[in-house]
Amino acid sequence: MEIIFCSNDGNEAAFERNYATMPFLAVPYADEQRIQSLKQRFGINGIPTLIVLDGARKPGELVSYDGRADLQNHQEQALDIWLKKVQDMNELMQH
Repeated sequence: MEIIFCSNDGNEAAFERNYATMPFLAVPYADEQRIQSLKQRFGINGIPTLIVLDGARKPGELVSYDGRADLQNHQEQALDIWLKKVQDMNELMQH
């Protein structure tokens, strides 16, 4: 599972300030082509957006569109929620 911070902040300084406290990956602010592609693929229109993707079983498959809310509401337990979703997706694929 991969957690990717995709920001649509107004400038690079705001992105750096927001991302400085995050322990996971981010799409670089200057990578406009990738940001636009992700925004389109996942319907991203809010700032900031935290999406959770499966990085092992099916790389790039969406695990949670609401990663930011998951973290705010569940903190450390958000990882357990995401892992459970991946496990459930794996079980569905086996049947």
